[in-house]
Amino acid sequence: MTNLDKILKQLDSYDLQQDINKKFPKIWTRFANNPFLSPQNNPIGVLLGGQPGAGKAFATMEIKKRLNNNILVINGDEFRSYHRHYEDFYTLYGKDASKYTAAFAGTMVGKIRDEAIKQGFNILIEGTFRTLETPLKEINNFVKNGYRTEIVICTCPKELSWESTLQRAIELETAGLQPRYVPRETHDLVVAKLAENVEKVFQSKLVSHLEVYSRDKKLFDSDIEPIDRLIPYINQELDR
Repeated sequence: MTNLDKILKQLDSYDLQQDINKKFPKIWTRFANNPFLSPQNNPIGVLLGGQPGAGKAFATMEIKKRLNNNILVINGDEFRSYHRHYEDFYTLYGKDASKYTAAFAGTMVGKIRDEAIKQGFNILIEGTFRTLETPLKEINNFVKNGYRTEIVICTCPKELSWESTLQRAIELETAGLQPRYVPRETHDLVVAKLAENVEKVFQSKLVSHLEVYSRDKKLFDSDIEPIDRLIPYINQELDR
């Protein structure tokens, strides 16, 4: 039996939930070891969105600074490497490997989020706002559990973000790590839908506060500016 045959045989018997349950304690311990994290009487739930490569790290730093690091940041991409067959997928599928860890990453996001809500921690979940369904589901879940909800969007010129996804993948590959290549159609779909989806989620009346950042400054704040400026600001930055 070749090595490839062995991998395929193991994949046939793979149990997603079993893998999630096995890896969850290790991942949760990593979060729980944050000395700044503590349960809150009035916790905050933040959804962070924007196209791939937009530079969400800047917005994350701003939020952590505002809350004195007392927030649990959930980024599904960080969970992919915990998949039992993470390396096998890259061997089999190369640049398309990330498609095969998506279910694991998404399920782990939900499990970490549920435990964080149970503990009453402030939570930030990183996403893209590619669809309406996911952010609305997360916002409703936060509200149902007594959270004050906020949206933070990070965006930048669309060609810059696309180039950044390629550069990031190259840097990882050069460092001997598994790169994550973002399909161009995925990036462009987020760009096309971002402004419209953010506005619709905000208009659900479930969100307390909305901010939009570029890579280095704030572009919009719902506490200061009318919502009808939101779409023009986001699209102007994307097209810059």
